[in-house]
Formats: sequence, structure tokens, C-alpha cells
Amino acid sequence: MLAGPPLHEWLRRRPSLGTLRFSGVLADETAYGAGVWHGCVRERLWTPLLLAPISSAERRFRMNTVVVVATIRPLPDHRAEVVAELKAAIAEVHAEEGCLLYALHEGQDRLVMIEKWSSQEALDRHARGPALAELSKALDGRLQSALDVQVLRPHPAGTPEQGVV
Repeated sequence: MLAGPPLHEWLRRRPSLGTLRFSGVLADETAYGAGVWHGCVRERLWTPLLLAPISSAERRFRMNTVVVVATIRPLPDHRAEVVAELKAAIAEVHAEEGCLLYALHEGQDRLVMIEKWSSQEALDRHARGPALAELSKALDGRLQSALDVQVLRPHPAGTPEQGVV
């Protein structure tokens, strides 16, 4: 009974996993599901078993969002200053209409700003806005190279909740 839905899903999608690897995934998913059911029965709580449906309006909204990944390579001597300037801009950008995410991440030799905008129009307003203009001036002469900015559109795969940023 617990193996039925995952087996049906495998037959429908035919993942590129071999039979042995898929059997391991299936066993893991089955054990997880059995644990969830056991916990629900023990606690007499059924809400974890209910799927939260995504409305067609929510699905359309997710498909219209724009994700931006901007890679910034500061000069080693100016890294702390560049981080400070980016942090200073974050609060202002978060207040911009249509900003869903504007998050700074760092790697060993680079900083990466991951952004999510409600629409292309919101991103265009951001690009013309004062926060980005001030940040651009503040970073002048402190970077190894020009920003690498990638503007991305959703290409959904997997579940609706996990397949789109």
C-alpha cells in the first residue's frame, strides 16, 4: 500500500536511476512515509498528511517571477568595503516594490547576490532605481572585473513547491 504511489510515479517518469538505486530511494521514501503516518497516529494529528494545493494564480505568479544571480569579484584589498556597501544597499532594495528576495552569499573569491523579483517590470524599476545607482558608484574601482549578471526565468521541474525558486 505504501509502495503503490512511488511505484506508480516511477513507472510514469522512469527516472535515470538503475533498478537497484531506485529500490533504495523507494525504501527510503517508504520508511519516511511510514514514520510520518506513525507520528500522526500517535499524536492524533492529521494535518501533516494534507497536501497544500497551489492555486493556478499562485502557479502563474511563480512563472512570472524573475531570478537574478549577480557575481561580484572584489579586489582582495577591498573585499570588506565591498561587503559593507552591499549590506548597506540591501535594506533599501528590500523596500522596493516587487523585491521578493535580495540575498548576499559569499564564496572564497567572490560574492553572489541572489535576487528574485515579482516581474520583469519590478526588475527594470530596480535597475533604474537610486539604490543600484549609488551601489554602482560605491563599487567603482573596487572590483576585479565587471559584474556578471544573469537574468533567469523559471524552468519548472519536479514538484510545484520545490521546482521553482
